[in-house]
Amino acid sequence: MQFRELQTYARQIVAKLEDYRERDKIRDAELALMKEKLSIVISSFEAEKAKIIAEYTLKFHENKTKLAEHEYALASLKTSYDESQRARLYNEDRKNEIQDDLMVTMRENDILKANNEELQETVVELYEDTKFLRKTLQNAYNTMEMAYHSRARGYSNVSGKQNSTFNKNLNAEDRATSREILEALRKEIVQKNGEVDELTQLLGEKQGEIVVLKAENVSLSRGENTEVLAKVKPTKIGNSLTSSRICKRDSSQNDMILKAKTPGSMRRKVSDTEIFTQKSSSQKMNAEPGGKDLRKGKQVETLVQREVNKSKKRRRLLNQSTIEDVQRV
Repeated sequence: MQFRELQTYARQIVAKLEDYRERDKIRDAELALMKEKLSIVISSFEAEKAKIIAEYTLKFHENKTKLAEHEYALASLKTSYDESQRARLYNEDRKNEIQDDLMVTMRENDILKANNEELQETVVELYEDTKFLRKTLQNAYNTMEMAYHSRARGYSNVSGKQNSTFNKNLNAEDRATSREILEALRKEIVQKNGEVDELTQLLGEKQGEIVVLKAENVSLSRGENTEVLAKVKPTKIGNSLTSSRICKRDSSQNDMILKAKTPGSMRRKVSDTEIFTQKSSSQKMNAEPGGKDLRKGKQVETLVQREVNKSKKRRRLLNQSTIEDVQRV
């Protein structure tokens, strides 16, 4: 009985062992399956981790690049801001310089207007001088013609060979003197007409300069509040073409104007011619019998001289203010 019980017990133990072995195999299979599953999950997680790391690395580099771009843009904005501040200061200085230039240009414009008025008055006076010289020439011609006819009538009553020879010499001398006086007066008229033409041309040039200065004043006044001033390159105000053209005034034109405006310069040659006429007339009046008409001619020439002196008193000196004086101020 005990043997059977031992066999039965042994069989039971073997059955249990077999059962345990079967269970261990199942557990090992389950463990292997779980390991495979875990390895698959781990590999998938590692792949996902690598993918996420790659994405984050790419985003990191992208963000780093964007940050560098933003820093560069910020530095550019700072530089632009500094340049705009410098440009603002420069534009303020430029505005002040342009305002000063505008004031100087307005003063120059006023001076040119005054000179223009003086030139107009000079032209009018030269026209009056020309008219007066023509009248003087006509009066001198009439006077010499009257003197010639009076001498012709006086010498017709004188007889003798010596008197006739003397009369011929006097007539030839009188004609030569008359021609010289007439030629001198004609030259004076031509000269005065040339001066009138030159001053008229100068007046036209000054009017053109005034028109140019007005246009520049309008453009400067319109351009003060625009954005063009920010793009203007620094240039010296005194080196502009208009200022240099106005400042460098032709000395020959100034000399001509001063000569025309100097008292006594207009009719000095005419006065010398009239004095020569008076001397020649007085000599002939003392040597010829027709002296009554020559005295009348002398009185006419004396009246002409008085008119010349009156016209000299009406002369005024040219305004000596120039653009250089304004720029020195």
